[in-house]
Amino acid sequence: MFPSALPGGRGVLFTILPAGSQSEAQVAALDLRTGRYEKLLPGSNACYVDTGHLIYARNGSIRAVPFDLDRLRVTGDPWLLEDRVLVALEGEANFAVSRSGTLAFVPRRPPDPRVPVLVNRSGAESAIPGVPAKTYTAARFSPDESRLALATSDDNEDIFTWDLARQSLNNITSSPGIDTGPLWLPDGESIVFTSNRSGRTRLYRQRIDGSGVSEQIGGDLARPVATSVLRNPLTLLLQQSLGEQWGLFTLPLASGGTVAPLLQGPTFEWLGDFSPDGTYFAYASGEQGPSRVYVRAFPAKDGFRVPVSEATGTAPRWSPDGREIFYLDLQGGYLMSVSVTVTTTGGLHPGMSTRLFSTAAYSTSGVWPPVFTVMKDGKRFLFLKPLVPPGSPKPAATIIVRTNATLK
Repeated sequence: MFPSALPGGRGVLFTILPAGSQSEAQVAALDLRTGRYEKLLPGSNACYVDTGHLIYARNGSIRAVPFDLDRLRVTGDPWLLEDRVLVALEGEANFAVSRSGTLAFVPRRPPDPRVPVLVNRSGAESAIPGVPAKTYTAARFSPDESRLALATSDDNEDIFTWDLARQSLNNITSSPGIDTGPLWLPDGESIVFTSNRSGRTRLYRQRIDGSGVSEQIGGDLARPVATSVLRNPLTLLLQQSLGEQWGLFTLPLASGGTVAPLLQGPTFEWLGDFSPDGTYFAYASGEQGPSRVYVRAFPAKDGFRVPVSEATGTAPRWSPDGREIFYLDLQGGYLMSVSVTVTTTGGLHPGMSTRLFSTAAYSTSGVWPPVFTVMKDGKRFLFLKPLVPPGSPKPAATIIVRTNATLK
């Protein structure tokens, strides 16, 4: 994508965007004399300026790097020009640069801050005292519910923990990439998360006390996200990209096992969640058109698939006692509940869906994953709530012009 001709007909800059993943975009240069291309560095939308630099975008920022036009090679380290540029859904950064180095760009609007809140089954909301407002994209309680793991999309796209007793926010990761999707392991002392710190999106495990380094797990995965964990044997349920679709996979952690496919349908299967006893998993799928919620046995058995949502549904979560499944209704924007009965012969029978409360006031998009979690009492739910009400007017966009952009 995003081709840009180099002067003198020497070559063309372009962007490689694997499976539509902006976080894994790479700037490349095609040599028109040989017909071959080389990857230059992580980023997109690269343009050449006569000062001998490339101007390009990465993770919502604009950067410059020295470039040898004759050899089509980067010759130094990049530096930051602007840290907030508006990026379109297709990955196009909204900037333009002249050959002389004058830069014009549309700044990204200030992000809408969110706070984690608890909501009971009747829709009554209660605050979690002291948590500072940030653009959180994920929130999960630790197994003992004494701490929160929080991912942000602010300038430092890192993972934090909030200690409820000490009222303190602690930085857990600080990589130059995007760290997101934290999932607590049952020991309450470690998390698994997704990061593109290596230039490719991978899974990592890290202790929350800061000891040791982040350990990459799972090998060479495609945009993986861990969504659930089984205590015994310690096993991750994760999803990864299958081209334009998604599939479910497992990763044994206790035995140092390898990733194994669990469910790969013709469309998407994602947002899986193990039942508390580990005998089933719920997930969302588009196999019959609109997203619906289903349950299968674990390990998966041929032919065993139980529909849970009568209409549309996504993001299923089991209750701690295994007697309910909660999910989001995509048509009306409600949190739904379905009672689940397991027979003595191992069959599973869901009841009718019951509407609990509207989720219109909470962030159920732009957060990934999950959009909510179920507390240990099964009576309260953790959501992220934007401080600016949905639908509020946005400030007008502006264009900023900067001359001699490549000067440090």
